[in-house]
Amino acid sequence: MSELTRRILIADDETDIREAFRGALTPMAATKVQGLNALEDKLFGTRETPKPDALAYDLAFAAQGAEAVDLVRGAIEDSRPFGVVFLDMRMPPGIDGSETAKRIRALDPAVNIVLVTGYSDVDVGDVAAQVLPADKLFFIAKPFQVAEIRQQAAALSARWRHESTLERELQTQNRDLQTLAAEASAARNDAERASVAKSVFLSNVSHELRTPLNAIIGFSGIMAGELYGPLGDARYLDYAREIGEAGSCLLGAINNIIDTARLDIGKVELSREELDLTACLSRVVADLKAFASGNDISLHLQSPPDPPMLSADRRRLNQAIFGIVHNAIKFSPPGGRVDVEIEARDGAAIVSIRDNGAGMSPELIEAVQRPFGQGESEFSRRHSGLGLNLTLAKRLVELHGGRLEIESALGKGTTVRIVLPPQDASSAAA
Repeated sequence: MSELTRRILIADDETDIREAFRGALTPMAATKVQGLNALEDKLFGTRETPKPDALAYDLAFAAQGAEAVDLVRGAIEDSRPFGVVFLDMRMPPGIDGSETAKRIRALDPAVNIVLVTGYSDVDVGDVAAQVLPADKLFFIAKPFQVAEIRQQAAALSARWRHESTLERELQTQNRDLQTLAAEASAARNDAERASVAKSVFLSNVSHELRTPLNAIIGFSGIMAGELYGPLGDARYLDYAREIGEAGSCLLGAINNIIDTARLDIGKVELSREELDLTACLSRVVADLKAFASGNDISLHLQSPPDPPMLSADRRRLNQAIFGIVHNAIKFSPPGGRVDVEIEARDGAAIVSIRDNGAGMSPELIEAVQRPFGQGESEFSRRHSGLGLNLTLAKRLVELHGGRLEIESALGKGTTVRIVLPPQDASSAAA
């Protein structure tokens, strides 16, 4: 369709009416009228007259309602829909204008329909209720004025073209959005596959490292204990102990990598049982007492008289709490204090691990919750470790249906809270 062409369908059973529409909407006829008006002005004096519409219309005609419906259907199939349809209200012996309008509307919800009638018994409101939307249905009474037909044709064609342009723009935008969404989905899938491949690789490599490392730890322990006799020089005992300690530290890091990788690929399952939270924390504190003393840190456990019971995986919960308390000790200054506190609130169990270390900025709080995130810059690190303790603890707590909260400020220490759901809720989360 060209820039100025508007498609209009006229359906009327009277040939004279159809020809009247043709004359009113054909540019050549408009030019003749303009010439007659100019002659009249010359003879009788100049007067203001509206300029005739010189728009070019692509006109189609039908003598019956069914024929009009077929023309609309064909126009849609050819991707050349009508913008305006003028319908006579009475077109015997076929369907009337109201029924024709309903069928056309079912085919094309966007077309503007103008019903033309000379009968006073037509209930305009009833017809409007049947041919929705109402803002695309109009009425003209017979006998009509040529200027009225031109004005309706021009205004409704312009409206249809504007709406069609907007619709095409929206369709283009939707296609662009769908393309972007498909590309984003493909990129996300690629990233997820790469992440799974990375996790599987880390898990496999860690397993391969753990096997010889167990032998190193085992044999160094035998040597340090002089199980088969004295080693001779006392320095050998120190070396054996250091080998064993370094091997145990490395084994812990490898186990954290394996657990992180297993969580990434969804291969960590909880083995729940009813737990006394105080008993669990007492074990963690006892295991870390020597580490705390060696760093000149006092470690304290505070528990209520009636500690909350939980449905949890004992080993995984201990692992999460152990990692957080270990971090609190490691990052506290000599002479510092770490408090582990249990409380029950609204049925939930809350474990708070509080230290008086250097604290963290909001950026560091976010960083340490990511895998391999560190609470110090890589250039100023004073402590060893992979940066997995908090990440692993957070994911294990969430696997239990709980959440991990970090409250910290530079120079004011750090408090990490583990909020675990009530026993019934945690069982349901499993």
